[in-house]
Amino acid sequence: MRVAHLVFSFNSGGIEHLLVDALNYWPIQDELLLCIVNDSFDQTLIDSICKHRNVNIEFLHRRQGSGKLPYLKKLNALLSRFRPDVVHCHSNNVLLFSLPLKFLHPRWKFVYTVHDTNIYNRLSHVNIALHKLFVSHITAISKSVYQNIVDSGFPESRVTVVHNGVDPSKFGPHKERHDGNEPRTIICVARLLPEKKGQDILIDALAELARGGETYRCLFVGAAPAEHPEYRQQLIDRAGEHQLSDVEFLGNRNDIPHLLAQSDAFVLPSRYEGFGISIIEAMMAKVPVIASAVDGPKEIIGDNTYGVLFESGDSGQLASAIHHVMVTDNQAMVETAYRHALDDFSIDAMVDGFRAVYRTTVGR
Repeated sequence: MRVAHLVFSFNSGGIEHLLVDALNYWPIQDELLLCIVNDSFDQTLIDSICKHRNVNIEFLHRRQGSGKLPYLKKLNALLSRFRPDVVHCHSNNVLLFSLPLKFLHPRWKFVYTVHDTNIYNRLSHVNIALHKLFVSHITAISKSVYQNIVDSGFPESRVTVVHNGVDPSKFGPHKERHDGNEPRTIICVARLLPEKKGQDILIDALAELARGGETYRCLFVGAAPAEHPEYRQQLIDRAGEHQLSDVEFLGNRNDIPHLLAQSDAFVLPSRYEGFGISIIEAMMAKVPVIASAVDGPKEIIGDNTYGVLFESGDSGQLASAIHHVMVTDNQAMVETAYRHALDDFSIDAMVDGFRAVYRTTVGR
């Protein structure tokens, strides 16, 4: 099978790291193309894609804000040479950009992955109508995202849940935590987007714990979106107002497994979340997980089986959850969560899920 993966940009984010792992694990019998439309990519991330003979990487080098038609012509020429069975789009923007090619190549099957909740239900009726006409199949990263799509009117028979997956070989050996006089460390891996990811809630929880004499080192991994660079400084200022001295903002990092290995607890305090791939990474690293009880994290963690849930937006509950995790022997929960992540959220399972969707779609 010949599969073209389309993205607008390829910087250090969850979707990009997911694609790197998927391409590196993809069975050799398929021919793969990764096409990056915009002139915006992380070369280190590109270099981490194994140069198998079945993976081709192409750049259209479109500058953001420039006209689309010349680059649509370049994409048409590229895909015409590649002759894909499936064109897999990883955002609605790149889908709408490439969808006119369906008129020229009706045999190509377009697949679209919805990577978060509160995306599909916000699309216009015209946008969804275009999807119904020209998109062969949609994959959803979680049951809540699936429900968003179906409730918005896209045919249920053409939607499949394919959970995000993680490469387990990146994690381990796992260190013994709480050793010596090292400060106990909390890590939060998420884009600095507090209106969604809730880093401000974690800062407030740390302040509440500090007032009771309980202090921790906290690592925030992730960068602010380009359109809101001020978010980083706002969070730094919030930590300063609470006189929290051991809070670090590390920006985007490509050594997440190493940072997790140094950490005693992982926190994802999202206000809404379609999945939460960083939760799976923490489970793979055998780090206790604390997350807000919203759609994606609840689906992964269950009824506090594989981690600790707290009510979204409640910094007091989060403070209590952190205290509980830090004073409790979590070994049994951590081991159970590790097996859960290996069994249900491996990169192999994700690739197998995509390939099953492709086979069904091409066979129609």
